[in-house]
Amino acid sequence: MRSKKNNHALRRVIRLTVAALLAVVGALCIVGCNSGKGGARSETDWAYEIVSDSGIRVTGCRSGEDVPVIPETIDGVTVTVIGSEAFAGGKISGVRLPGTVRTVEDSAFANCASLKEIDMSSVAVIGKQAFSGCTSLKTVKLGEELNEIGAGAFEGCEKLTAIVIPSSVRVIPERAFSGCKSLTEATFSDGIAEIGAYAFSDCAMLRDPVLPVSLESIGEFAFLSCQSIEIAEVGNVKYGRGVWMDCRRLKNVTFAGNTDEIGDYLFAGCVSLTKISIPSGVTSIGESSFRLCTGLKRAEIPSTVSNIGRNAFSGCDSLVIAAPELSAAQRYAVSFGIKYEKVS
Repeated sequence: MRSKKNNHALRRVIRLTVAALLAVVGALCIVGCNSGKGGARSETDWAYEIVSDSGIRVTGCRSGEDVPVIPETIDGVTVTVIGSEAFAGGKISGVRLPGTVRTVEDSAFANCASLKEIDMSSVAVIGKQAFSGCTSLKTVKLGEELNEIGAGAFEGCEKLTAIVIPSSVRVIPERAFSGCKSLTEATFSDGIAEIGAYAFSDCAMLRDPVLPVSLESIGEFAFLSCQSIEIAEVGNVKYGRGVWMDCRRLKNVTFAGNTDEIGDYLFAGCVSLTKISIPSGVTSIGESSFRLCTGLKRAEIPSTVSNIGRNAFSGCDSLVIAAPELSAAQRYAVSFGIKYEKVS
């Protein structure tokens, strides 16, 4: 009798031990692929939660695969969302999204340092910081379904080389591509109305983006320290401060549309700029707008300019201001000891 009881107790201990080991292994698998938050269902490879009668939010995975393939459905319900931080910090080198996924939430893939490419042809919404810090991400495919990109979505993606923004997107938000040091080409489709603050700052390899005619505003320092930009066009657009500040290879600025103001710090530190011809109709040159443009030798300023801001041409030691007699530009030149040339 005692032997039977002992055997029964032993089997119970074994079962409990196995169950505990399985639980530990399962937890380790989740950590290996980053478990994300909430709603885990043990019967699948995926942690998830149902967000509606017809949609599932994936919040993590248990498989530990290098390139996880997210299914279209789980337990018969369609996968429509990749949840916040679902794969953040994971070691995946790729991921395959099904065509049913419409939303990639905030920080979903943030700091996935090994992630190399992502196809989001069917995605409509990309959340804030969704791919920030993905330092190996080289290829991103966006589709015409996309209508929203979150702030800092691709910030610090140092190996990203090219991006095409579809016409369905109206706003490129602040810091969206900031610090994408290998980005050489950004294609803006007609339909984009706004480029946010610092959107492409420190994109050192970015070459002369062609801005769409639909553009209405560019936020402050949007192209700050884009060292490979050589051409800038100032048009009938609202500009924030320092849009092209410290673009050290910028050498050709043209004006289009009904430009009436040169904004604060707009071209400060553009050391390769040698000549500027400000068109008639411009009434104001902002504070520090050409400050430390050390290569600037000639600035042609019309009589319509009635205000020249503080330090507008500070540090331009070789500058000659060419302007009509008795104009604000002549008075500025005389006041600050800048060489002056009379023009009619």
